[in-house]
Amino acid sequence: MNPEGRVIVDMRDAAAPSVRFERPGDVVRVLKGKTRDEAIRIIPMIYSICGLAQVHAASCALDAALGNRVELRTDLARQALVGMESLREQLLRIMLDWPGFSGETPRAHDAAPVMQFTSRLKAALFDGDPFAADAAPLEDTRAALEVIDQAEALLVDLVFGQDAESWLSLRGRDGLMDWAQRCNTVAGTFIGGLILAGEADLAEVVPLADINAVWMTGNDRFAGLDQALASLAEGKTAGVAETTLYSRLRQNPLLQSMGGNGLLVRHLARLVELAQLPERMRNLVAGTGAASEAGREEHDGVSRGWSRIEAARGTLVHAVSLRDGRIESYSILPPTLWNFHSEGVARLCLSRIGRTAPERTERLSRLVVNAVDPCVGYELRVA
Repeated sequence: MNPEGRVIVDMRDAAAPSVRFERPGDVVRVLKGKTRDEAIRIIPMIYSICGLAQVHAASCALDAALGNRVELRTDLARQALVGMESLREQLLRIMLDWPGFSGETPRAHDAAPVMQFTSRLKAALFDGDPFAADAAPLEDTRAALEVIDQAEALLVDLVFGQDAESWLSLRGRDGLMDWAQRCNTVAGTFIGGLILAGEADLAEVVPLADINAVWMTGNDRFAGLDQALASLAEGKTAGVAETTLYSRLRQNPLLQSMGGNGLLVRHLARLVELAQLPERMRNLVAGTGAASEAGREEHDGVSRGWSRIEAARGTLVHAVSLRDGRIESYSILPPTLWNFHSEGVARLCLSRIGRTAPERTERLSRLVVNAVDPCVGYELRVA
């Protein structure tokens, strides 16, 4: 079973590319009949990508279905862990993937320290399993804040070449290009290269619907969720949404100052996310923030719970049905389902590349996939 699924991108006809998402294995088969605590132990072993985000979404959905009350401080501390996981994933993709687009070798050694931050933050926030039903964060937050400070220092050194606040104040392509030329980092080289190569505006598309408008309609979230699941399972195109870093951050002033949503803006959104994460995590550790979104309904002896969280790759939704406290059915809507739908944002961006030499088609196709979801496993077919 491959729980992550796999994407097939066919660019042999660049004017009419196709994208197919091979659905993940049957998670329900693994989780059916399990209790909350059993499921929480299993899910991190199933998902290697965004494992903390998956288990946090699962705990929120299961606790909602059970009617468990989760203290806000516990929920916020869990969100901080998901934030550090996102920081790790974004930085790794930049250091491992972006150098290749610039003709350089991956910088795995430089990025190695980031692998420790998630486990260190977990130990600093919780004495035990953060997602146990009775978990509570430690009162002393000094160690957690120190880990976040160290993660931010690594971002300054490897990515931005300056503090995040001043980088986020950049405006317009001239300001961005000035930074790229001054900044001797992988990110500066890559972003400057996109602009100099005339690739900044490639793959620009008319924005798709916001995911919130597609399935979270009115007060009946379960009806919207069921409809979305059915439509995606049947390959229907109505209501296809986008849930990427760009769609999440499109109102950011730096991104808006660049204009459009081509390759430059979509890749730049990853840097904006990274720049914002340390301060966001500090606020969560301090107990400032909103609880994770979750809901519950009960009917004919079956209790249902859902959760929606923002993960590294976009919006992640979990929904569970329980009977007598045990899982009867389980559904997961990962960002890949939306973004790599046959008529989703990835295919639309790929269709805007145009006819080019096969080697350039391959490069641009990989740039699109990397911008939409750099963590997804995919096969690219080029003539």
